[in-house]
Order: sequence, then C-alpha cells, then structure tokens
Amino acid sequence: MTIPGDAENRRWVEASGNNQSLADELRPALIAFVSFSPGGEANIEGTGFITAGDPKAAVVVTAKHALIEGAFRTQFPHPKFDPSSLFIPKKLTKPSIEPKDMKILWMDSNSGLMMDVWHLNYNDTSDIACCVVTFQKSDEGRFKPSSIPIDTMVPCEGELIHMVSLDNLTHSTVHLGNGKRMKLSRRMSIRCGVVTGVYPKGFRQYRWPCFTTSIPAEPGMSGGLVALPEAGKTVAA
Repeated sequence: MTIPGDAENRRWVEASGNNQSLADELRPALIAFVSFSPGGEANIEGTGFITAGDPKAAVVVTAKHALIEGAFRTQFPHPKFDPSSLFIPKKLTKPSIEPKDMKILWMDSNSGLMMDVWHLNYNDTSDIACCVVTFQKSDEGRFKPSSIPIDTMVPCEGELIHMVSLDNLTHSTVHLGNGKRMKLSRRMSIRCGVVTGVYPKGFRQYRWPCFTTSIPAEPGMSGGLVALPEAGKTVAA
C-alpha cells in the first residue's frame, strides 16, 4: 500500500495476517491504556509494550503524549489552568492513575484482563513514558506477559522496519444494574515499511534523536514499538 498524497510514493504493508505465529508471540507484550472521564465514559488512549514482566507485575513503555495529552484531557476536560500560562506545575498536567480514572487492557490469544497502574513517570524532554502495572486481586494467576527488550541500535535510511501496535481499538459500555461492564475489541497490527530518515538532533517539533518511516500510524497506535527484523533474533524495540 502507498501513503495517500505522498510525493515519494513510499510503500508499506500490513503483515499480521500472514504471520500469525509472530502475532501470537507479540500479543501478550502489548497493552492498551483506557482512561475515564468524570462522568465515567471510557476512552482508549493508546498502546504500550511490556519491556520486563512476570506473573505479578510488569514495566510498560509508551508514548508520553498518549497519557499527558490523551488520558489527561479525558480525565480533566476542564483543566484548572490556562494553556497559555508560562509555567504550569507538572502535577497539574499529570493524569491520575487511580483505578477509577485509568485501567490497562492486557490480552493474550485466549483471555483479557483489566489491570491497575502502580506508578507512572516520564521525561519532560522526550516523548517516552514508563509505568508499572499489576493485576487486580481477583485475577491472580491469569497474567502471563511476554517481554520485549530495548534495542539501542540506530537504524539506517532505507532499512526494512516493523511497527508493532494495537489497531482498531473500540469499546462499548453495557449497563448492568448499578455497575458497568465494558466490551472492548482490538486487532494486532504488524506493519512493514522502510526507514525514510534519521535525525540525531531531532526533527521538526521532535526535539530529541528520532527517525521517520514510511509506515502511517492510526489513532491508538501511539506507544507501540518499531523493530529492525533480523532472522533468528528476538524482536527488540
């Protein structure tokens, strides 16, 4: 497929359908962030991936903007500060991780869990956030995550690259008596493309080392991972 309106006619392909074994291997390493408005309405903010996990807890990496710009706006649609303020305390822009305000959706090939966030932190000068997640007490023994290591290699322009994320994230709320039950669906996405540029000093509004690819990202994919595919080697972000 080509990117609509792209003068360079760059191409990409969705490969998850033809690589079911790889999709099944990576699925337990992906999570989705679900935040709730003051009225209890849910919104799916983005994807994250587990970089270290066991049956008790996991460390998740995601895009900071999925939480600071996404979850925060869902939780606080009317913030107590003016966006044009020269200084805004960090505590006023950090989303709540209380279970009533945020949940983590984890799924493998057979089941799914709504998990809690223990801790959240991020770097102000980059678009990376990190959090620790754990299962609810009633789900003990059901959390079986896989982990994706971090790759520090800098890619080269023209190299083949994969983007792994969750796509088609949708939800609906079913009312049951005094409580709520949510129905969520998602699709595992593995998109293949090429590296189109490498920028050690940043690119446009991105003031940190980064690279661009020919792969388009849809809403909800922010926070997924990209990986350089190498035969016989573990997928690394």
